[in-house]
Amino acid sequence: MQKQKKRTRSQAGFTLLEVLLAVVILGVSLTTILLQFQTALHAGSISQERTNAVIYAKEKLESLKIEDELSESSQSGTFENGYEWETEVSLYEYEDQEEDISYEDLRHETYKLRAAVKWNSGINKRQIELITLKTVTRKEWAK
Repeated sequence: MQKQKKRTRSQAGFTLLEVLLAVVILGVSLTTILLQFQTALHAGSISQERTNAVIYAKEKLESLKIEDELSESSQSGTFENGYEWETEVSLYEYEDQEEDISYEDLRHETYKLRAAVKWNSGINKRQIELITLKTVTRKEWAK
């Protein structure tokens, strides 16, 4: 006759319920990690698009800043990768003009330079705008 060994509870192994619970916990954990990874990739993509737009806008502002003579104007165009740009040069209007100061008598005039870049990001249309000022000698005072 064979002797049957009785297994005690500590030797029995994992029950089906314990295995199912472990699989569920693992599945929820992996899903959460993958969603965080996807969110990080999306944020990186948006950051790259915005960085490109700022670089393009700075490039357009710098090209305006190096011009010797400025006049009120606006231009627009498209970069080869789909980013649209628009520049505008306008005379700067001082906000706090005092009555006894005449800005027309000054030898210099200040221009407001604006560069805007627009692009499509999925279904959204995004835009970034940079503005700076440039002071130049008036044409009648230039040599």
